[in-house]
Amino acid sequence: MKKRQEGFVLVTVYWLLTLLVIFGIAGVTYALADLRASQRAQASLQAFYLAEAGVDWAITQFRNNPLWAGGTGTSTAGSYAVTLQNLGSNRQRVTSQGTAAQDGITTVRSVESIVLVTPSPLFRYGMFGNTSVTLTGNANTDSYNSANGPYSAQTAGSHGDVGTNGISTGNVGLTGNATVKGDAYVGTTGNPNTVITTTDNSTITGNRSALSTPQPMTPVTVPGGLISQGALSVSGNNTVTLPGGTYLYSSISVSGNGQLKFTGVATLYLTGTLSVSGNGIGTASNLPPNLLIYVQGNGNVSFTGNGSFYGAVYAPESSVQISGNGAFYGATLGKTITNSGNGGVHYDQALQGVGGGAGGQVQALSWQDLSD
Repeated sequence: MKKRQEGFVLVTVYWLLTLLVIFGIAGVTYALADLRASQRAQASLQAFYLAEAGVDWAITQFRNNPLWAGGTGTSTAGSYAVTLQNLGSNRQRVTSQGTAAQDGITTVRSVESIVLVTPSPLFRYGMFGNTSVTLTGNANTDSYNSANGPYSAQTAGSHGDVGTNGISTGNVGLTGNATVKGDAYVGTTGNPNTVITTTDNSTITGNRSALSTPQPMTPVTVPGGLISQGALSVSGNNTVTLPGGTYLYSSISVSGNGQLKFTGVATLYLTGTLSVSGNGIGTASNLPPNLLIYVQGNGNVSFTGNGSFYGAVYAPESSVQISGNGAFYGATLGKTITNSGNGGVHYDQALQGVGGGAGGQVQALSWQDLSD
């Protein structure tokens, strides 16, 4: 009887020990699960803050460069990647993905914001050269507003302004019969009386002044997602017609009797040279705001021949040359601008509504946590 009692007690002890072990394992498992949940929550929160930081970073970038195309950033807590979708009307969909790691646990959170980017006007002058602008021969400038109708020499305005950030003698130079029907500007610390030089019969009809602030010449950034079409060459009697849209080319060359035509609003990004002669480039409705060309790097830009051009060219690191008999309707910015043509540069004041300059306004219109 005593032995049976001892056996019963032993079995009971074993069961109790087993239960204690089971409860202990369960407790440890629960504690570990709770710890992992806490780590995941902390990593998720860090990823969320990183995603928000990406949106804030994008807004800062847009203030400095309205042509910013997105990118990635890092911090001690992790990283964020920002992608953009152009919605038109100066609105960008900013999607920021934050990635954080906590004790081996990696968490990704995403937020989205619709941002209104209202940049300063990019094309304020008929011609602006970062270091110099030169007019020779019969080169001339004046102005009109394509929103009010086509250009007419009889009603042309006097806002064919030219300018430079340069401050050395002759950085704005006119020779021969060159005429600027408008104002001429030099760098902020320059003396217009020495930086601007006119010889022979050349003349500037407007004021000669120093800029109050430097003209921003932000390098061109190609938007993410664009696929390069390579080099586009149109020669002979050929005509290439393309619909409106945004295009990326390594270079564009139009020569002979060739012509490149766009049937709608077009934006071109180039990573190399732009050479336009022959019958040039046809712009939708001959409205300069319908064709914007951005040149990345220091590829040369040249307009020669007899074909007229309607558009705006932003090539802050390039040498821009305008010659021949073709007229240039629109505006151009470059590192240096040389105009020796007979057709004239007719600044389209409608381009004042085309943004791209730094220092504009950026406003977040909406915000959404995509991880919910």
